[in-house]
Amino acid sequence: IAAGAALLWLPRAVAAGRIDSVWYVDLATASPGFAVAAFVLGALLLWPVRDDATNLRRLSAVSIVALALVYGLFAQTLWPRFDLAPAAHRIAALERAGVPLAHLDIYQNQFRFLGRLERPITAFLPGQGHDWAAAHPDGRVIRYVKTLSKDDLIDADLVQPFRSDWLVIERAGSWLARERGEAIAPPATPAELFPHGYWPYRALGVDAR
Repeated sequence: IAAGAALLWLPRAVAAGRIDSVWYVDLATASPGFAVAAFVLGALLLWPVRDDATNLRRLSAVSIVALALVYGLFAQTLWPRFDLAPAAHRIAALERAGVPLAHLDIYQNQFRFLGRLERPITAFLPGQGHDWAAAHPDGRVIRYVKTLSKDDLIDADLVQPFRSDWLVIERAGSWLARERGEAIAPPATPAELFPHGYWPYRALGVDAR
């Protein structure tokens, strides 16, 4: 019942600005429906039962349903922050097209299996990669930002959340120009934004359908 109350309270707290953590904001998008289910499970546990065997079966059933609900809430709200499939598929398509690729952070081969990549990605530590971008202006850099802004979308191929950060795939020349403080013109094709309709995109005034 306490969990249900917390899930019911969460959207109101987010709307009032008392909570701004992306994790809780994500949970708040679906928490009311799961709150109702939590109240029902709590009421079932409070219902008096004299038979110990029946009580044990009830406790087991409620526990299984509760775990399923927790998994469902995670899958519906937080999973996009762990799902690298959209980025991996785009990187694989770029590799097949012969586009040079660079990863501007510590790389742990997280795209190799999902994208079935055949060649290693050039990796740089944060703050590096400028010379590579100058030599491969039409290549693509894979980088991460803490806070997403409209500038990150100007010449991006793809944008998606990744844990507490944002993953951006964009043309190397555009990234380098912005690093130098130069203005760049937006491309004819807008960035692919995953997941579609995600609230941070709407907060930036971007159509993410």
